[in-house]
Amino acid sequence: MKLRIMLIMLLLAMSAALATPATAAILQTADPDGLPVLTELTNQFEGVTLSVLELGEPSDSVVAAFDYNVSTGDRSFGWIGPGSPPISGGNFDQAFQLRADFDEPTDFVAIDAFTGVVQLEAGPPMTATSNFSAYDSLGNLLDGSSLTWTSEMKYTTQTHELSRATADISYIVLAGSEQNQNFNYDNLRFNIPEPASFLMFAPFAVLLTRRRRCAS
Repeated sequence: MKLRIMLIMLLLAMSAALATPATAAILQTADPDGLPVLTELTNQFEGVTLSVLELGEPSDSVVAAFDYNVSTGDRSFGWIGPGSPPISGGNFDQAFQLRADFDEPTDFVAIDAFTGVVQLEAGPPMTATSNFSAYDSLGNLLDGSSLTWTSEMKYTTQTHELSRATADISYIVLAGSEQNQNFNYDNLRFNIPEPASFLMFAPFAVLLTRRRRCAS
């Protein structure tokens, strides 16, 4: 009798779960540390596809670039193509942009950024600005942010970060505000939705397992 009641409860829970959106998320990290320089990163990481845009159009491949100044380890996202350094990979600016498409829309994205092109010589104050834009599945701009470096901040890491009330971020694009303002990006973090059906099913599965063990 108890087993029958538990089965009914399980069926009811599963039915409710199938009609309920995801209620939890797993933080996923995409970071090229530990990979050989120039390793192609297009589909290297679970849950995300990386690509390069040249003036807004699909271009070259994203690769692991060597750099001592990254936020973690000694690798960052770079690109390889005509005109890029043949050993270390190129950086991103207004013309060459980094794009990340998520397998499932997410509600949280963070990525580290830094630059070494801010001049330190005497003269008028100089700045460099990195732009971050988040889009939905239809290509509508959802939100964005800009981070600015001054001469004193050369090679200092800052983080673009965005949280949304709903998981509607389908892809992001990062670029310098001007051509030849080169930026490195590293340590991408984003949420992967965890199905609510799994979360609701798990406790009942445990109870059924225990019940069967007792019966045997």
